[in-house]
Amino acid sequence: MNEQKHLPPQTLIELSDLLLSSEDWSGGTLYRARSDAIELLAPLIDQTLLKPEASAADVLLFCEQSKNYRFASICVHSYWLPSIQEWLGNHPIKRCCVVGFPSGMIATKLKQNEIQWSLEHGVDEIDVVWNLGAVHTGDWIYIENELKQLLEVSGNHVLKVIFETATLSDQQIRQGCEICAQIGISFVKTSTGFHPSGGATEHAVSLMRQSVGSRCGVKASGGIRDLRTALRMIRAGANRIGTSNGVSILETFN
Repeated sequence: MNEQKHLPPQTLIELSDLLLSSEDWSGGTLYRARSDAIELLAPLIDQTLLKPEASAADVLLFCEQSKNYRFASICVHSYWLPSIQEWLGNHPIKRCCVVGFPSGMIATKLKQNEIQWSLEHGVDEIDVVWNLGAVHTGDWIYIENELKQLLEVSGNHVLKVIFETATLSDQQIRQGCEICAQIGISFVKTSTGFHPSGGATEHAVSLMRQSVGSRCGVKASGGIRDLRTALRMIRAGANRIGTSNGVSILETFN
């Protein structure tokens, strides 16, 4: 296994350090640095549209805009998968959907069914919310068993587990990360972006990276609305960024 694929590019970390040290990116070295960073940042972004009130017109526009960037994936609710398959056609951008969203508080069998249906409709990557109630109860056996069953259904597809880190203690984050890394989860992910407790923080991302090392990826999501925040998450250890603001983040370079 190539463990480097689970880590943020070292060059992008160095560029992040350089850019975050200054308020003005308009000239000289910093201007070149931001141009270099866009080449490395775009493929780490899951461009996301998860507002439940989004219409077909909204999702179509979202797809058309996303085609112009080298995002890692576009992430939508599973309901939209047949539509985006039609609208994107043979475009190489990966299709991602959420499962058990946003609470995770449904039966494992229902999550399995949602994953299976999504696979049948062209999904490439799956972001599943774990059972937050079981985590807060301390039922780690349930969590591990559920995730193993979801991995089995997912096959070789990328499976990301959403923690909702703003509700968790450091120990809960560490324990969850260890389970995910041991059983072969592709990414641990901070947040849904919909919980009132908040989204991604540098502390949570750093803790996740320390816990999983290079055994799996770390996705920061929830509240990432600008370039500086995205770069701070990369520097903290994220190698994937989930945001509905991918286009505006990349347009910061222009």
